[in-house]
Amino acid sequence: MRELLQREARVLRALEWAAALAKPCPTNIELADLVGGHATARRISQIVGDLADAGYIRLQRFSASRVVTIVATGKSTAPIAGTPHWSTDGGKWPPGRSVAPVHRHVPPPSDIDGRPRVNRDPCPRCGVRRDAVPGCGHGYVGERLTC
Repeated sequence: MRELLQREARVLRALEWAAALAKPCPTNIELADLVGGHATARRISQIVGDLADAGYIRLQRFSASRVVTIVATGKSTAPIAGTPHWSTDGGKWPPGRSVAPVHRHVPPPSDIDGRPRVNRDPCPRCGVRRDAVPGCGHGYVGERLTC
């Protein structure tokens, strides 16, 4: 096994502590607070994955939690009742989720309430509304009705 970086060692110590006391696995945010510095939850998630890839820990993922087993001691964090993570089920998407994007018809803005839209944005220089006739002299001619 490779030598651990300082942050990785801190995360591993926190996971070893939780496993030794049979406590639930700390969340990424809790681990980031323990590690300190500029650690983010996303970076902690990457570190936990790196520890698993390096063979220091084994992960069992659930939908909102995980169980970590420390390889050196064989101790595990306490399991939390939950459904297995969808990625551990052979990579199948969870029921009710579709891989293909859902295309919905969105009507154009003028058809939402049946009335045409009116451009009421004011001129950035003088503040005259653009639907006012004759408009202003800054080249922002008022538009009556735009669809």
